[in-house]
Amino acid sequence: MKKRNKKRSSPPPVPPHNDVVIEVSPVPAQAAQLEHEIEENNQGVEELSNKGKMMEEANKEISNQVVNHAEELVLSPFVYWEEFRVEESQCYSVTGYIRTVADEKKDAAVIFFNFEGYSMSKEECARYGLTKSKAGIYSYLPVGSSVNTWIFNIQIPAGVDRVRIGFRKWENNDEVIVGKNITLTKSLAPAPIGAGK
Repeated sequence: MKKRNKKRSSPPPVPPHNDVVIEVSPVPAQAAQLEHEIEENNQGVEELSNKGKMMEEANKEISNQVVNHAEELVLSPFVYWEEFRVEESQCYSVTGYIRTVADEKKDAAVIFFNFEGYSMSKEECARYGLTKSKAGIYSYLPVGSSVNTWIFNIQIPAGVDRVRIGFRKWENNDEVIVGKNITLTKSLAPAPIGAGK
């Protein structure tokens, strides 16, 4: 009788190894630390955002100051003139501002008016708080605090459609600055100067 060779059976194949993920919850102390770090991080982001906004506002302010200073004039002994188109016989409120040291002399700066060669009488000038002399038609600008606004109500003479307004320093102690953005606004007034002449 023949012996049969028994085939040895091989062990069953090993299934592929799968990684096992084990979730570990942080212990309470670690969770609290993590929350604290997240909160600090959020605060840091907010602070940076606020600083960015503050810088933006500061830049705007600086920009505005530069623009404003560009529209100002440091007065000299020479008259600086600005010319404006106006309507004859119309009354205007002429306004602006002046910057000086607080204790500046009252005759530190002068404003001039020129009505295209119209010869305004001394009486007419006085009516508008102006003086007439060989220097021209003028008035002293107000001083006494760091910034002073000024206003003159002027009736434009008949036949005049342009007025020149000038500025110069006079008996000043320190630097005198005026705003170049002079405003002329129509307003009510008595009978026109020069009407019927």
